[in-house]
Amino acid sequence: MRLLLLIIFILSSICSFTQKQNNNWYFGEYAGITFNTDPPTALTDGQLNTLEGCASISDTAGNILFYTDGSNVYNKSHNIMVNGSGLNGNFSSTQSAVIVPLPNSNTIYYIFTLDGVETFPVEICYSIVDMTLDGGYGEITTKNQLIMSQGTERVTIIKHANDLNYWIVFHEWNSNNFYTFLLSNAGLNMTPIISSVGSVNSGNYWNAAGYMKSNADGNRIAMAFWGTMAILELYKFDNSTGILSSALTFNEPDPYGLEFSPSGQYLYVSNFNTHSLIQYDISTYDQATINNSKTTIYSGTDYIGALQLGPDNKIYASIWSPGVLSVVNNPDNAGISCNYQSNAISLNGRYAQMGLPTLVNHTYFIEDTIPDIDTTLTSFISFPNVFTPNGDHYNETFQPQYSNIFDFHLTVFNRWGAVVFETEDIERGWDGKTKGNECSDGTYFWTASYRMYENNASVNKTDKGSVTLMRKN
Repeated sequence: MRLLLLIIFILSSICSFTQKQNNNWYFGEYAGITFNTDPPTALTDGQLNTLEGCASISDTAGNILFYTDGSNVYNKSHNIMVNGSGLNGNFSSTQSAVIVPLPNSNTIYYIFTLDGVETFPVEICYSIVDMTLDGGYGEITTKNQLIMSQGTERVTIIKHANDLNYWIVFHEWNSNNFYTFLLSNAGLNMTPIISSVGSVNSGNYWNAAGYMKSNADGNRIAMAFWGTMAILELYKFDNSTGILSSALTFNEPDPYGLEFSPSGQYLYVSNFNTHSLIQYDISTYDQATINNSKTTIYSGTDYIGALQLGPDNKIYASIWSPGVLSVVNNPDNAGISCNYQSNAISLNGRYAQMGLPTLVNHTYFIEDTIPDIDTTLTSFISFPNVFTPNGDHYNETFQPQYSNIFDFHLTVFNRWGAVVFETEDIERGWDGKTKGNECSDGTYFWTASYRMYENNASVNKTDKGSVTLMRKN
C-alpha cells in the first residue's frame, strides 16, 4: 500500500518542468555534479567561484543551458553570456539566484537575484535570458529590474494550482511580510500578494540569512532564521491564491539549509555551526507532535550547509570541506533509516562551500514513461489558435497547455502540406520558423497524438486543428 501511494503521489505531481532540466549543478569553488550518470559524478568544467547561492538550468535532454552565481551568467560553453555580467546577486547570499522558465516558453527564462546582507538592505531584482540569441548561447535582454528594496536572502518558487504559472515568494526585512509574485506567460506581475504571518525578521543582519524551501505539493513553506534568531518556521501555502498562513515555530541552534522529502512528510534542517542534521515529521501539522518527532540524523564535525533534493529523489548536502557532498539516500524513511551518508559524492578536489543550486519546486519521477494502471488521475490538453512570435517574450511559441499528458507527438504543416515543425517534446513549442527561417504569417495546420487519462484509464488520443501565425509590429 505504501508503494502504491508513493506511485500515485509521484504521478499526480508531474509538472511541465521536466526531470532533466535539473540534471547539471554548478556551485561552490569550481564544483559541479551531473545526474546524467547514475550515481551522479563530478563536473570539473564549471566557472563559478562562490560561497553560497547559485542556480543552473539544462534542456529537456539534460544538456546544460546556463548557470549563475547571481552576479555572472555562464553559457553552455562556460563563457560569460552576452550582457551576462553585473547582475545584482552576491557570492555570499544564501539564495543568490534562481532560474525560472517563462510559462509556455522554452526559450525565455527569468533570473531572480538576491543581494547579500553585507550590502544591507538586500535588493531583489530580476533579469531575462533569451536563448534564441547569440546562436543559441543566450543573451541577457533585461537586467536588474528592481522588485524589492528591503528583502532578505531567501526565495522559493512554487507551481501555481493551474500547473502552468509560478509563484515567486520572498520575505521582507524588519517585518513578518511575505511578498508573493505571479509569473505567467504575460510576464511577472509586479503587484505582490502580501501575507503577514510568523515572526518578524529583524535584528542582527545575519538573521536575514538561511534558506526558504517549499514542498513538491506546493502547500507548505519552511524558512530558516540563521543568526541570533535561531528559529525554524513552517507555513501553510495556498497555491491557488499565493497566501501563506498558520505559522509554526521551532527552536534550532543555527538553522541554515532546508529541504522537504519527496512526499513532503519529512522536513530536514541543517545547523551549520553546530554540525548537525535534523529530521521533523510534519505530516500532522501540529506544533507539539512535530516537535516530538524531531530526530537527529547526524551530529559530528561536518559543517553542513545547503540541502537540495536531486533528480534521483535523494537529498544532497554541501559540506564545508574539500571534495565531497553528503547524501540522505532515503529521505522518505523515518529517523536514521533515512540513511545519511557522509562524504558520499566526490567532487574531484573541488570545494562545495555552503551552497547548492536553488531549483524550481517540483516533484521528480523515476521513469520517463509510466505504466498503464487504474488511477483516478485526470488529464487535459488545450491548443491555442493563434501565436505571435515577434520577440516581445509573450505568446512566442505554439504549444499546448496540459496536465498529465504522455507519449506526445506534434506535427505542423503549411497550406501545401509540407512539414514545417515536428516534435515529441511537449515542452518544445514551435517558434514560427522552419530550418532556421521565419515562416510567413498565415494559417497552419497541425496534428497531435498523445496518451492521457480518461474514465480512470490510460487511453491514446489524436487531435488536429489550425493555428494562425501573426507577427505584430
